[in-house]
Amino acid sequence: MAFKGLVLFKKLGWPDGPWMTEPDFVSWIDEAAGLPCVVQRNPILGVFNGYVGVPEGHAEFGMDGCDLCVHGGVTLTGKIPNITKVFTAVAAVERAHIKLAFDGKLEYPEGFWWFGFDCAHGWDHTPGTHALLNKIAKFGLDLDSSPYNSKGGIPIDEPPPTISYKSVTYVRKECADLAIQLATMPEG
Repeated sequence: MAFKGLVLFKKLGWPDGPWMTEPDFVSWIDEAAGLPCVVQRNPILGVFNGYVGVPEGHAEFGMDGCDLCVHGGVTLTGKIPNITKVFTAVAAVERAHIKLAFDGKLEYPEGFWWFGFDCAHGWDHTPGTHALLNKIAKFGLDLDSSPYNSKGGIPIDEPPPTISYKSVTYVRKECADLAIQLATMPEG
């Protein structure tokens, strides 16, 4: 499955981990389903969000996706302008990079309804939290009494073995699985 990946921003203050070398934005057309897929990192928490688009006329176009099975469930649906509003903190920069990223096209394919999911649920590791807490500390929050430590979003006690970071590879697979679900939906 061919894809393009871009690093969109510096991860200043983040702890070391695989997120430091992964792309922040990846797009491709899923070969098996024939649908566009996007993986985009949330610049604040450092987690990935995944999106799959369906064209107008598809049985799920305009729907909420509650019947779909994906990591944490479908948490966002809509046309691409609604999806990009989620990233208001870096929207202008990201939009400039997105225009360069989608298989060389100037923007996301138009006329698609997007189903999105995020990897910031319970037991998902959020690597950007450490930097965020340090920024908050500059305004007087006592990090020593915070329920989070320097590992970014993990309770002070050692994390249970179920806390894990969802890598770009994991999220791409979730997108591909979601694309197959959408491609094999019966007509409305």
